[in-house]
Amino acid sequence: MERTNYSSGAKWEEYGLLHHEAFSIVNLCTSMIEVSPLTAPSYQIEIEATAILNS
Repeated sequence: MERTNYSSGAKWEEYGLLHHEAFSIVNLCTSMIEVSPLTAPSYQIEIEATAILNS
């Protein structure tokens, strides 16, 4: 599972295309959420991921 948080006014369409380019080979459950503020005021995007490994 992966969540992408982006700041107000960020280029979310561009981030979506870059996300697809990076993760298209993985079958992710994902969401994109506009939030303000992010962890640091200079951030435009934060990505949080949770991985489940099968042993």
